[in-house]
Formats: sequence, C-alpha cells, structure tokens
Amino acid sequence: MTQKIKSVLSAAFFVLSIVLIIVYFKRHQDELFLISHWHSYHLLALLGIIFIFDVLSAFKSYLIIRDHSRLIRFSAWFKIFYTGKFVGFFISQGGTIYRSSILKSKFGFPVSSFIGFMIFFTWLDAVMIILTMLPLIFFCFKPMMTDHVIVYLMAVVGIFLFIPIIFFRIRQSENKKSSPIINYSFRIRDSLKAQFQDQPRFWKIVAINFCLLVLSIVQIAICFTAFSIQVSWMGIGIFTLVFLLSRTLNIVPGNVGLAEILCGTITKLLSLSWGIGVLISAIFRILNLGLSAIVIGIIKMVDRVSGFYRKSREQRL
Repeated sequence: MTQKIKSVLSAAFFVLSIVLIIVYFKRHQDELFLISHWHSYHLLALLGIIFIFDVLSAFKSYLIIRDHSRLIRFSAWFKIFYTGKFVGFFISQGGTIYRSSILKSKFGFPVSSFIGFMIFFTWLDAVMIILTMLPLIFFCFKPMMTDHVIVYLMAVVGIFLFIPIIFFRIRQSENKKSSPIINYSFRIRDSLKAQFQDQPRFWKIVAINFCLLVLSIVQIAICFTAFSIQVSWMGIGIFTLVFLLSRTLNIVPGNVGLAEILCGTITKLLSLSWGIGVLISAIFRILNLGLSAIVIGIIKMVDRVSGFYRKSREQRL
C-alpha cells in the first residue's frame, strides 16, 4: 500500500469519524450541556496532572538518551520533548521526526537509536496496558468470556509479549553488500535490544510507567466526577486502559476520531451514554494542546529573557 493510498484512507476515516460524532451530538444535544457541570478547579487539576505526566514521560526518555550522550541536559531534552508533542498534534509522526532530527543535528544522537527506544516504549506501554486490562475485563465482562474469546485474548497477549524475541532471533547477513535499508533495520534492532539488556534502567522505566498509569486513572476519575457521574473504580480502570491504548497504537494520525469513538464505545458498555466517552477524550485532546502551547510559549519567553540577560552581561564585560 503506497503512502498516498494510506493518506487518503486516513483522511477518509478522520472525516467519517468527525461526521459520526457531529451527527450524534446533533441528536443528543443535552449531553453537550453536561460540560456545564465542570468547574475551574476540575480543569486546573487536570492541567496540573497532565503537566506532571509529561515531565515523567520526558524523564523516562531521558534515562535512555543520557546514556548515549552526556552532553544532553534534561532541560534541553524537555524543550525538544514538548515542542515535538506540539508538532505531533498537527503532523502525523511529526513529534518523532522533530525530536530525532534535533537530537541528530545538535547532539549527534543516532536516528536509529531514537527509533529503537521509541519502539521499545510503544511495546512496553501496550504490554503493560494489556496485562493490566485482562483481569479487569474478565471480572467486568465475565458473561462474555467464552472459550473462544479467552483464546483470542491470550493470543493477542502472546503476540505482544513474543514480538521482541522473534525480532531478536533474526540474524544479520554477513554479506557486506546488504541493502542499506536492511542494515539500518538491524541498527534499530540493536538499539531496541539494548533497552532490554540494561536491567536497572528497564525496571526504572517500568516503575515510571506504573506511576503514569496511576496518574491516568486519577485524571479519568476527575472527569467522571466533573460530569457528576458515579462510576466504579473497576469501570474507571477499564476506561483508562482503553483510553491509553487508543493513544499508544496509532492507526490514523493521532487517532483523532478513532480514540473518541473507542472511548464512547467503552462508556456505552459501562451502561453510560456514548457521548460521555467522546467528550472525555475530546477534553483531554484540547487540554493537552492548550497546555503544550502555554509551556512552549513560556520556554520561548525564558529563552529570550536569558539570551537578553546574557548578551547584556557580555556587553558590560
């Protein structure tokens, strides 16, 4: 499938998803008015948690980056991380491309190494979410757990768990005339493999992922509370895991529309309205975009002030 066909299909799916959401809320306008239940302290609490979430996510990446280059300070990486996050809202994979190009041009960080640890993060996030989700699914949807469903779920878990093992078993050809693409793929594989070999760092990243999961559950709980809707912690847990998974494995750029539909489907399964899930997903998307713009604006302002102060000091000397 060519890139052009993928782009057309992604655009078509995006438009279809947005049309579906608009049509739904046109018929259920009363659900939109549920936003009026929100107070400023709900938004401030979410913005604060989102910022802490981003700092931990940036630090998680920095654990690997600093081992490749001691020249990169966390403050420098945080600027790159947040700018990449903002770019990713508008360009498919734009955040990854921006971060890898800046790391390569300014710090000589290999692009293959960056891609390797990004694949590692995606795999680890997906595995932790799925393993956490399974017991919740078995408990909440026990009547639906037929033998066939259990087999399918176990197959999905097995595939995710053993993908790295299969990937690592592939040996590189000793033929020096191998395709540059094949050689580059093996450099990515070596970078991915290195993430599993450093056990202390691996478990630090797992611990950070667990903290991020807890923060996400608190965020979702705040959203349901803001809508004045009572949901069990089991239901909040399932919704949170689907919410995170919808943003981990991108099928269309940013999963815009798809993530909202998935979240709406889960709230429907939890005996709530479809629109509540859509609204929660959309609110998070808007808050993340707004916070990214604010943080980048502050970073730019600090850089200008510090640059002006540095220039004034040099002139006095």
